Amino acid sequence: EGEEHPDSARLRARKISVGYVFVMGAASLGLQRKLHGAFFPFRPKFRWPVPNREALIRSVRVTNLGHGALHLALIAFLGLGTWAGLIVPAYFCAAGLGALLFWVQHNFERTYHAEEEAWSFVEAGLYGASYLRLKGFWDWATASIGIHHVHHLNVLIPNYRLEEARSSVPEIAAIAPLSGVDLRQCFTHVFWDGEQRRMVPLEELRLDGTSRA
Repeated sequence: EGEEHPDSARLRARKISVGYVFVMGAASLGLQRKLHGAFFPFRPKFRWPVPNREALIRSVRVTNLGHGALHLALIAFLGLGTWAGLIVPAYFCAAGLGALLFWVQHNFERTYHAEEEAWSFVEAGLYGASYLRLKGFWDWATASIGIHHVHHLNVLIPNYRLEEARSSVPEIAAIAPLSGVDLRQCFTHVFWDGEQRRMVPLEELRLDGTSRA
C-alpha cells in the first residue's frame, strides 16, 4: 500500500524466498534478538506504552545469561570442536525453521491491515495471523504455534489448550488453515493491495504506487 519505488519493489520480489527468510531469519533470531532493542516493544516507532519495560529488559538479559551459561557448559562437556560442528549448526537450523514459521504466520495473501482509526485488536488477531495446521510430532515440537491466530487473541492461553480454544469458538473454528498454495504464495505475494485487501505479487503491482485490478 502506498508508493513503491520500482527498484525497491523488484528487489523485494526477487529476494523474498524460502532460502532468504531461512538464512536472514536465523541470523535475526540467533544473534540480533539477543538484544532487547530488536524486539517490537522497544523500537522507536512502537506506538503503545510498555508499562513493564524494565522488567522485560531484565528478563531478556537474564535469559541471555542463562543461554550463555548453557553453551559454556556444552563446550566444557562436549569440547569446542563438537560444539562448533554439532550444536551451532543445529541451533541456527532451528532458528531458520522458526523464522519460516513466523513468516508464513504473518505474511500470507489474506492477511489484515487497517489504518490506526479503523484498526481492531480482535480482527488483527483473527485475520492478521494465520492458522497453520500442524499434526502429531510437528504440533508437539512447535508447541502448537501453528494456531497462531488464537495465540494473538489471548497470549495467556497455554499452548496445550490452543486447539481447544480454537475449536470451541465457532467464529474461530470457521477460519481455514493455510493450504499448500497459500504457503507458496507467502513468498510471492509480498505487496499489500489496499483496494483488494490482500497481498499481491509484483506482476499485479503498478510501480506508481497503485495496484492492478
